[in-house]
Amino acid sequence: MGTKHLYRVALFSVVLYAFAFSVFNIITMGSVYDVITVYQLIILSVSFWAVIVMNEIHIKYAFILIFLYQVTFVYLLYTVYILHYGNPFGYNPVDAVLYHTIAVELRNLSFANSIRHLLTNVSVGDLGFTIYLQAIYKLPLSNPIATTKFINIVFHLFSCVYVYRLSYLIFNNIKISEVSLIIYGLNPISVYFNSLGLKEPLFALIVIMAFYYLYKSNKNINLIYYIVGIILALLTGLFRVAFSIFIIIGFAYYWFINIKGKYKLHKRFALAITGVILIIVAFALVKDELTGKLQYDFIAIATHRIGTLPSLPHYVILSISGLIGPFPSLNNLISSDFNRLESIGNLYKIILSYYFVAATYLLYKRKNNSVYPIYITYFLNALVLIILAATLDHRFIYPLVSIYFIIIAYGICEYRPRLIPGIISMPVYYIFITIILIAYNLR
Repeated sequence: MGTKHLYRVALFSVVLYAFAFSVFNIITMGSVYDVITVYQLIILSVSFWAVIVMNEIHIKYAFILIFLYQVTFVYLLYTVYILHYGNPFGYNPVDAVLYHTIAVELRNLSFANSIRHLLTNVSVGDLGFTIYLQAIYKLPLSNPIATTKFINIVFHLFSCVYVYRLSYLIFNNIKISEVSLIIYGLNPISVYFNSLGLKEPLFALIVIMAFYYLYKSNKNINLIYYIVGIILALLTGLFRVAFSIFIIIGFAYYWFINIKGKYKLHKRFALAITGVILIIVAFALVKDELTGKLQYDFIAIATHRIGTLPSLPHYVILSISGLIGPFPSLNNLISSDFNRLESIGNLYKIILSYYFVAATYLLYKRKNNSVYPIYITYFLNALVLIILAATLDHRFIYPLVSIYFIIIAYGICEYRPRLIPGIISMPVYYIFITIILIAYNLR
C-alpha cells in the first residue's frame, strides 16, 4: 500500500470526526470543548500522522516511537484521571478499584497465602490478573499504580514484537510485518487500556504469545513450542473463561485439515483425540464459572446492556459491531465519559476495518487457510459477544485486536482496487461506515 492511500484514509478519518463532532455537539448544543475532546483531537491527529511517518522510516526506530507515543499519552490520561475524576483509574473504575483493593489487602501476606486466598475468593476469569497484580504490589514501590501503567506499556511493546513475528510467520512478508507492528503499536485504544488498572494489556500479550507459539510449533514441528503454546492458550482461561477453548478449537481445526502424507487418517484421529482432551482440560479449569455463566438469562443481560428488549435490528447492529466495530460514540449528549474515552480507538479500528474486509476477500479467493485459527477464534468470541450484546464495548474485543490487525496489515499491503468487487470497494464501504456512525450516534 502506498503512502497516498494512507493519507486518504487519515484525511477521511479526520473529516469524518470533524463532521460527526459538528453535527452531534455544535448543532445539538451538546458539550463542545472539554478535556476529553482535546484528548480526542490530539490522539486522532497524532496516531494517523505517526502511522504515515513510520511507514517511511526504518523499522528499528518504530519501537522507540511507539514507546514514546505510549508513554506520552498513557501518562497524559493518568494525569487527566487524577485531575478530572479524582482517582488514578479513570471514569467509574469499578473493576480497576476492585483489583487494586485486592492487591492492597494481600500486600502483607506471604505469596503462598495470597495465592490460597485468591483461589478461594476470586473468580477464575480474574485469577490470572489478580495473581500478577498482588505480586507487583508486594514489591517495595513508592507508587505501584503508576508503576503498573508503565509495565502495561512494556506488555504492549512485547505484544508488538509478537505481532511482528507472528505476521511474518504467517505471511512470510516483511512489509506486512512492519505494517502490522505500526498500526497495532499506535492503536489509540491501547493507550486507553494501558492507562487503566485492568487486565487487558497482560491478557492481550498472553493471547498473541499463544498464537505465535502454536503457529511456530506447526511450522517447525517442535514439541517445546507445542507445549509452550498450549500452556499459554490454557492460561487465557484465567483471564476470560472461554478463550482457551476458542483458541484450541481454532488451531485443532487448522492442524486437522493440514495433515498430509503417510498415515494421514491415523494422525488426524490422534489429533482429534488430543484436541478433545485439551478442550476437556480447558473446560475443567473454568468449569464452575463457565457453567454458571451458561445458566444466565442472556436476554435479560442483553436488555440491561442496550437498555431495551433486543430485537432483530439490535442484533444486526451488534453483529456488524462484532465484525468491524465497536462504533465510536461522538454525541456528547448521549455518551458517558467511558464511551468518549474509547471513541477514538473505536474510530481508528472501524476506519481500518475496511482492509480487514478486503483482506478476507483476498484470502478467500487465494485459498489461504493459514489464517483459519485467527478467524475461528475471533468469530467464536464475536458470536458470544453478540449473544450477550457486548460487541459495543471494546474491552471484550481488545485481547484479540492484535490478530485482527495482522489481517488488516495484509489487506493494506495487498489491496489493489481492481482486485476488489464493487460491492466492497473503498468508497462504498466508507459511505456505509458514515451512515452507520450517524445512525448509531442518533440512537
